Amino acid sequence: MNIERILRDLNGTVVPMGGAIYHFQPLWADGPHVAPVENEDHQKVFLSIPEGYRRYDGPLSLGLSDAVPLAAASIATLEASKINVAQINPASLTIEQLEAELAARRASQADDTSSDDQEGAGDQTDDDGNDPDGDESEGAEGGEEQAAPTDDLAAFEGKELTDAEDAALRALFKSELGRAAPPKSKPETMIAQIRAKREAE
Repeated sequence: MNIERILRDLNGTVVPMGGAIYHFQPLWADGPHVAPVENEDHQKVFLSIPEGYRRYDGPLSLGLSDAVPLAAASIATLEASKINVAQINPASLTIEQLEAELAARRASQADDTSSDDQEGAGDQTDDDGNDPDGDESEGAEGGEEQAAPTDDLAAFEGKELTDAEDAALRALFKSELGRAAPPKSKPETMIAQIRAKREAE
């Protein structure tokens, strides 16, 4: 008699009983966990625990007629998640081959998505809309007039700077201190650091 263990462990369950060892293991992926039990006394013991064991009279392996409905269900799920399964013919595959094929297609889609993300990462700007790798002294696109280069800090003080003036101040900061100002630096902060550098020289 074949007996199924209702409560399943990942890799099956080994149950010693009266000198015998019964290994309840899955018949196929996600299949019932079954072990043959020939000893009638042991059969009675297992079947006396209805919440844990029951007699199993089902198939011991998946035939093609069983695999095709499972394959069709898997394909429908994958189509819903936009995985291309057009070339899969479930009727020509065993359930193990089908699972391997679908796993390979999932991995392929994940690789494609990762590549797209990496390509998109190349065109990034900072919080001020500037290219972090670009020259901050360049004027904005679209024909915006650039502020004339100047070393006079008074030209930047006491007013709200235009984008062109902010770019000119940042260029001056970089020229004086040898490094670019952080994107979120305020004009008064950059002016104070430039003045401190000049006074220290």
